[in-house]
Amino acid sequence: MDASGSCGISSTPSSTRTYRAPGRVNIIGEHIDYLGGTVLPFACDLEVRITGSEADDVVLRSNDGDLEPYIAGVRRALQEAGHSVGGFRGEVTSSIPIGAGLSSSAALEVAIALALSGGADIEPDLLRRSEELASGVRGGVMDQTTVLRGRAGHALLLDCATGAIEYVPIPPSIGFVVVDTGTRRRLADGRYAQRRAEVEAGEPKRVRHASSEQRRVFEAAAVLRAGDLAALGALVSGSHASLRDDFEVSSPALDEAVAVVGAHEACAGARLVGAGFAGCVLAVVHAGTEEDVARMVRTRLPGSTAFKVKAVDAAGEVGPGNGRHPVV
Repeated sequence: MDASGSCGISSTPSSTRTYRAPGRVNIIGEHIDYLGGTVLPFACDLEVRITGSEADDVVLRSNDGDLEPYIAGVRRALQEAGHSVGGFRGEVTSSIPIGAGLSSSAALEVAIALALSGGADIEPDLLRRSEELASGVRGGVMDQTTVLRGRAGHALLLDCATGAIEYVPIPPSIGFVVVDTGTRRRLADGRYAQRRAEVEAGEPKRVRHASSEQRRVFEAAAVLRAGDLAALGALVSGSHASLRDDFEVSSPALDEAVAVVGAHEACAGARLVGAGFAGCVLAVVHAGTEEDVARMVRTRLPGSTAFKVKAVDAAGEVGPGNGRHPVV
């Protein structure tokens, strides 16, 4: 479907340019980013790409739905922040499952922002604002920060209150598999906002999840540094139990996927990833077994997909020879 919008600013046509923005996988720290908590995500090797040329207007073509709300949200957020906004005509492609908890919308918004600003260095909160404008949902800054500040081979120990980042190396002995259940949710359906309101109002079960999840994040960062797969897996599984029982954002499909992937001998632990209610599960596994784990899941869960993910660099322009140039 085509999506277009005129930015009202002239720009001189130029040669083809490509911008990429990765998805986000959150190892642990769910539903605490918007509370100013500390989380442990990484930028993953699924991505959105925009390829095209500067133009007098904005025309972005995609087979994945209506882009206009995202274009309008990004453009307005850039203008509010004082960035020069140009036009761009091109194609949008994505390998990130939409609405599955892997930050497809944040990656799309970052890629659009890079295209409209000519690759300017953009602050994560600007893109958080564009998400709010596009979807009407108040979220945290984890997704945008991860997409804009990711580093290959590292997770980000991200303080969402201050924006401070400590890069934590991911040991080569630890691997990750994502299981996509094929179920979907929309943040704008009200359940995400309801959970946020409940925890902010001090509802005991919701607060218990937030408090215990924050403790798990700091413990997970420590065991990740130590390369302790078993300890990391136990924390990840504990996170799922808390999200299921205290925050109540799991679903039968997500619980089944956690049980199935967790039954593989190479899997140390698994949990839902993203806002919940539907979408994906993240499994922590022995490195080198990812393809075997993924095959088993695809066999036992017909209709699902499963695949290896790894930590990659932040969003940026793709240069000659496919060289990647992060924005920072």
